[in-house]
Amino acid sequence: IIVLSLLRSLTWLMSALPERLAFRLARFLVSIILFLIPRSHKVALRNVSLIFPEKSLAEQKKIVTDSYDVLAQNLLDFARLESLPSKLDQINFTQCKQAIDAVRQQHPESGILAPTIHFGSFELIVQIQSLLD
Repeated sequence: IIVLSLLRSLTWLMSALPERLAFRLARFLVSIILFLIPRSHKVALRNVSLIFPEKSLAEQKKIVTDSYDVLAQNLLDFARLESLPSKLDQINFTQCKQAIDAVRQQHPESGILAPTIHFGSFELIVQIQSLLD
C-alpha cells in the first residue's frame, strides 16, 4: 500500500509540474530504478554492443542513455494521460492525416503499420489515431 501511494503521488506530481521539471523527475525515477536493478543497465549496454559493434563505447553508451530519456518521457506521458486529449487538440495533424489518407487510397486492402522505437509511446499513438479517424 505504501508503494502504491508513493507511485500515485509521483504520478500526480509529474502531471502537475511544468514539462521540463516533470521530465527531470521522470528521468530521476528511471535512474533510481536502474540503481536498484543494476543488471538492467549491463544488459542494455551488452545488447547495444551486439547490435552496433562498429560504434565506439562512447556512442554505445549514448544510445543507452538516450533510450533512458525515451523511457522517462514515456513515464511522463503515462502520468499525463488524462490531460493528453486536450493537448492533442491543439496540434494540427493535417499533414499526417493527408499522408495516411494517401496511403489508404493507394492500398485500400492493406492496413498501416506505424513503427516506433522499442519504448514507443503507445498511449500517445492511440490518442493521435483517434483524432485522425
